[in-house]
Amino acid sequence: GEVFMAGKVGIGTTGPTQVLHILDANPIIQFTDTNGLGARINADSGNIHLDTHNANRDVIIRGGNSTTDEVVRVTGDGMVGIGTKAPAVRLDVRNDSGTSATTEPLVALHHSVHDVDGEVLRIGRTDLPTIRYHKLHSEHSGTAASNTLKFYMHSGVSATSTRQVLT
Repeated sequence: GEVFMAGKVGIGTTGPTQVLHILDANPIIQFTDTNGLGARINADSGNIHLDTHNANRDVIIRGGNSTTDEVVRVTGDGMVGIGTKAPAVRLDVRNDSGTSATTEPLVALHHSVHDVDGEVLRIGRTDLPTIRYHKLHSEHSGTAASNTLKFYMHSGVSATSTRQVLT
Protein backbone atom coordinates (compact mmCIF):
# COMPACT_ATOMS: atom_id res chain seq x y z
CA GLY A 1 0.00 0.00 0.00
CA GLU A 2 0.85 3.63 -0.04
CA VAL A 3 2.18 5.53 2.95
CA PHE A 4 1.97 9.31 3.28
CA MET A 5 4.47 10.82 5.69
CA ALA A 6 5.54 14.48 6.06
CA GLY A 7 4.80 15.35 2.41
CA LYS A 8 6.35 12.12 1.10
CA VAL A 9 4.71 9.12 -0.55
CA GLY A 10 6.02 5.62 -0.02
CA ILE A 11 5.04 2.66 -2.18
CA GLY A 12 6.35 -0.62 -0.79
CA THR A 13 8.00 1.19 2.11
CA THR A 14 6.70 2.57 5.40
CA GLY A 15 9.56 5.09 5.70
CA PRO A 16 9.75 7.12 2.48
CA THR A 17 12.92 9.25 2.27
CA GLN A 18 12.03 11.14 -0.94
CA VAL A 19 8.92 12.90 -2.25
CA LEU A 20 8.12 9.65 -4.11
CA HIS A 21 9.90 6.56 -2.82
CA ILE A 22 9.20 3.19 -4.48
CA LEU A 23 10.72 0.11 -2.87
CA ASP A 24 10.45 -3.14 -4.82
CA ALA A 25 12.73 -5.92 -6.07
CA ASN A 26 12.22 -4.60 -9.62
CA PRO A 27 10.52 -1.18 -9.39
CA ILE A 28 8.77 -0.13 -12.58
CA ILE A 29 6.85 3.01 -13.46
CA GLN A 30 4.57 2.37 -16.44
CA PHE A 31 3.16 5.15 -18.64
CA THR A 32 0.40 4.29 -21.11
CA ASP A 33 -1.49 6.74 -23.32
CA THR A 34 -5.13 6.37 -24.36
CA ASN A 35 -4.03 4.54 -27.53
CA GLY A 36 -2.43 1.80 -25.42
CA LEU A 37 1.12 2.87 -26.33
CA GLY A 38 3.42 2.99 -23.37
CA ALA A 39 6.86 3.29 -21.96
CA ARG A 40 8.35 2.49 -18.63
CA ILE A 41 11.19 3.36 -16.31
CA ASN A 42 12.65 0.73 -14.05
CA ALA A 43 15.62 0.40 -11.72
CA ASP A 44 17.82 -2.68 -11.76
CA SER A 45 20.95 -3.02 -9.61
CA GLY A 46 21.46 0.74 -9.55
CA ASN A 47 20.91 1.17 -13.30
CA ILE A 48 18.00 3.13 -14.76
CA HIS A 49 16.26 1.67 -17.82
CA LEU A 50 14.04 3.70 -20.17
CA ASP A 51 12.04 1.27 -22.26
CA THR A 52 9.50 1.94 -25.01
CA HIS A 53 8.74 -1.78 -25.54
CA ASN A 54 8.55 -1.14 -29.26
CA ALA A 55 11.33 -0.95 -31.88
CA ASN A 56 9.30 1.71 -33.71
CA ARG A 57 9.28 4.10 -30.73
CA ASP A 58 12.06 6.47 -29.68
CA VAL A 59 13.36 7.89 -26.42
CA ILE A 60 13.37 11.68 -26.72
CA ILE A 61 15.07 14.13 -24.36
CA ARG A 62 13.84 17.71 -24.53
CA GLY A 63 15.31 20.92 -23.16
CA GLY A 64 13.92 24.36 -22.54
CA ASN A 65 10.29 25.04 -21.81
CA SER A 66 8.77 23.73 -25.01
CA THR A 67 7.66 20.26 -26.04
CA THR A 68 9.42 20.90 -29.36
CA ASP A 69 12.91 21.65 -27.99
CA GLU A 70 14.33 18.19 -28.69
CA VAL A 71 18.02 17.83 -27.83
CA VAL A 72 18.66 14.06 -28.04
CA ARG A 73 16.80 11.17 -29.69
CA VAL A 74 17.57 7.46 -29.32
CA THR A 75 15.68 5.48 -31.93
CA GLY A 76 14.18 2.07 -31.31
CA ASP A 77 16.88 0.51 -33.50
CA GLY A 78 19.78 2.11 -31.60
CA MET A 79 20.60 5.28 -33.53
CA VAL A 80 21.45 8.38 -31.47
CA GLY A 81 20.73 11.83 -32.83
CA ILE A 82 21.95 15.09 -31.33
CA GLY A 83 20.54 18.07 -33.19
CA THR A 84 18.46 15.82 -35.47
CA LYS A 85 15.16 13.99 -35.16
CA ALA A 86 16.18 11.46 -37.83
CA PRO A 87 19.67 10.09 -37.10
CA ALA A 88 21.12 8.36 -40.16
CA VAL A 89 24.00 6.52 -38.43
CA ARG A 90 24.79 5.15 -34.94
CA LEU A 91 25.80 8.63 -33.69
CA ASP A 92 24.53 11.52 -35.81
CA VAL A 93 25.52 14.99 -34.54
CA ARG A 94 24.26 17.99 -36.49
CA ASN A 95 24.26 21.75 -36.17
CA ASP A 96 20.73 22.36 -37.45
CA SER A 97 20.06 25.06 -34.85
CA GLY A 98 21.17 27.96 -37.01
CA THR A 99 24.06 28.81 -34.69
CA SER A 100 27.33 29.92 -36.20
CA ALA A 101 29.46 27.02 -37.38
CA THR A 102 32.54 29.26 -37.21
CA THR A 103 32.20 30.04 -33.49
CA GLU A 104 30.44 26.92 -32.15
CA PRO A 105 32.00 23.56 -32.99
CA LEU A 106 29.83 20.61 -33.89
CA VAL A 107 31.75 18.35 -31.50
CA ALA A 108 34.26 19.45 -28.87
CA LEU A 109 36.77 16.99 -27.42
CA HIS A 110 38.64 18.12 -24.32
CA HIS A 111 41.06 16.91 -21.76
CA SER A 112 41.28 19.37 -18.95
CA VAL A 113 44.87 19.30 -17.79
CA HIS A 114 47.26 22.09 -18.83
CA ASP A 115 50.72 20.98 -20.01
CA VAL A 116 49.76 17.29 -20.19
CA ASP A 117 49.76 15.16 -23.34
CA GLY A 118 46.27 13.62 -23.02
CA GLU A 119 44.19 11.22 -25.09
CA VAL A 120 41.02 12.87 -26.45
CA LEU A 121 39.79 10.28 -28.96
CA ARG A 122 40.12 6.50 -29.28
CA ILE A 123 39.08 4.55 -32.38
CA GLY A 124 38.88 0.80 -31.92
CA ARG A 125 37.17 -2.37 -32.99
CA THR A 126 33.81 -3.18 -31.42
CA ASP A 127 34.90 -6.73 -30.59
CA LEU A 128 38.06 -5.43 -28.85
CA PRO A 129 37.08 -2.07 -27.35
CA THR A 130 40.07 -1.64 -25.01
CA ILE A 131 42.82 -3.14 -27.19
CA ARG A 132 44.05 -2.72 -30.76
CA TYR A 133 42.99 0.88 -31.20
CA HIS A 134 44.18 4.15 -32.74
CA LYS A 135 44.12 7.40 -30.77
CA LEU A 136 44.46 11.16 -30.89
CA HIS A 137 46.29 13.15 -28.20
CA SER A 138 46.24 16.88 -27.51
CA GLU A 139 48.46 19.07 -25.35
CA HIS A 140 47.90 22.75 -24.61
CA SER A 141 50.79 24.46 -22.88
CA GLY A 142 49.89 28.09 -23.37
CA THR A 143 52.32 28.91 -26.16
CA ALA A 144 51.50 28.09 -29.77
CA ALA A 145 54.99 26.73 -30.45
CA SER A 146 54.65 24.01 -27.82
CA ASN A 147 51.00 23.00 -28.34
CA THR A 148 50.68 19.60 -30.01
CA LEU A 149 48.18 17.32 -31.70
CA LYS A 150 49.49 13.75 -32.01
CA PHE A 151 48.11 10.84 -34.00
CA TYR A 152 48.87 7.27 -32.91
CA MET A 153 48.08 3.97 -34.63
CA HIS A 154 48.04 0.45 -33.24
CA SER A 155 51.50 -0.94 -33.88
CA GLY A 156 50.77 -4.68 -33.82
CA VAL A 157 53.58 -5.30 -31.31
CA SER A 158 51.16 -6.00 -28.45
CA ALA A 159 47.44 -5.67 -27.83
CA THR A 160 47.76 -2.12 -26.45
CA SER A 161 50.88 -0.83 -28.20
CA THR A 162 50.62 2.22 -30.43
CA ARG A 163 53.12 4.22 -32.44
CA GLN A 164 53.05 7.91 -33.11
CA VAL A 165 52.55 8.55 -36.85
CA LEU A 166 52.00 12.30 -37.00
CA THR A 167 52.47 15.42 -34.83
